Amino acid sequence: MLKDNLYPFTAVVGQEEAKKALLIALVNRRAGGLLIGGAKGTAKSVLARSVQSLIGAQRMLTLPLNVTEDMLFGSIDLEAAVSLGEKRFSPGILARATDNILYIDEANLLRQELLTAALDAN
Repeated sequence: MLKDNLYPFTAVVGQEEAKKALLIALVNRRAGGLLIGGAKGTAKSVLARSVQSLIGAQRMLTLPLNVTEDMLFGSIDLEAAVSLGEKRFSPGILARATDNILYIDEANLLRQELLTAALDAN
């Protein structure tokens, strides 16, 4: 059995509007983000993960459900501060998602303020 992230985009049956929206979002950065909604078992996650094979050099970063503010926005690199005495910034997931794709599964389970921040980030 294939893993979700290896499942071919074209093998997903149905969801034609979601497929079209995903393709538009991939080729036109001005389209902004994409939120796919639907009933449980309608291949939303499989479809979103399947675009990994279509994105070439881009990476798909997954926003974990237990994300914290420092994980999302970045923070001071404590290891460099303690061991080297240097101030360094450690970028968060949003910074690493620049020119890549940020995938949020089960968005309804994230803390509201963090979801809003992730969705507002451009």
